[in-house]
Amino acid sequence: MLLAVAFLVIPFIITDYLEKSILMPLLIWSIAAIGLNILTGYCGQVSLGT
Repeated sequence: MLLAVAFLVIPFIITDYLEKSILMPLLIWSIAAIGLNILTGYCGQVSLGT
């Protein structure tokens, strides 16, 4: 229920600055962190090539 309300309300309160300067870098770094977590955590590869 809360997620549905967030999807309906957030597009109306996000400004262009907030979207481009804060949310996009946050999402990019989040994807990078999730990828690194999968690589070093679940798959068990400790070394990244060094």
